[in-house]
Amino acid sequence: MKKLLIIALIVLSGCAGQKNYIAPEDLQLRAVNLYQQVHKCIRPTQNTPLYLSPEKEPNAFLSEDGIVVTEGMFAFDDNTIRFVLAHEIAHEKLSHAQARQGVSWGVTGAMMIVNVVVPGAGLLNHVVNPAITNNYSKKQETEADVAAYRACLCMGMTKEEVIQSLRSIEAATEDGGGFWDKHPSWNDRIKSINEAP
Repeated sequence: MKKLLIIALIVLSGCAGQKNYIAPEDLQLRAVNLYQQVHKCIRPTQNTPLYLSPEKEPNAFLSEDGIVVTEGMFAFDDNTIRFVLAHEIAHEKLSHAQARQGVSWGVTGAMMIVNVVVPGAGLLNHVVNPAITNNYSKKQETEADVAAYRACLCMGMTKEEVIQSLRSIEAATEDGGGFWDKHPSWNDRIKSINEAP
């Protein structure tokens, strides 16, 4: 399995830009080691491909091909990366992308019906759809955070270490939590971890 993950790391996901990007060997080894630890605790029976991106901005996301993590994420300590990887695997495990797509399609369908009754009202889908799906995403982010927290406990981290990891990410990124944001505020995310059993 380790060999398969290293091969997956060598090729960068097409959605992230350069297809022939090869990450530095030390970064590949660190990523594989952390990813194996996370997988054992959150999804031991299924392998999700991992891709590294040369971007220096810290980011991680679930794409159609697997999980993409930027080089910038590796400026964080191992605990923070463990949490981030577990969070992204949780999105996949919980089928969040499909659920979000379903909500978006449902809103679009409803707006098409409204457009039949009130011609032109369907144009509001460009505002209504993001408002509903982004706010739905906040719930999914909380679910992924809690699942990642439980995986971190499985890896031997404490609740305080998980919260410290979130604080580290908060210091390097924007807050979120606004009406149009896909993520809850960092305070809400930390509160969810504090309240998790």
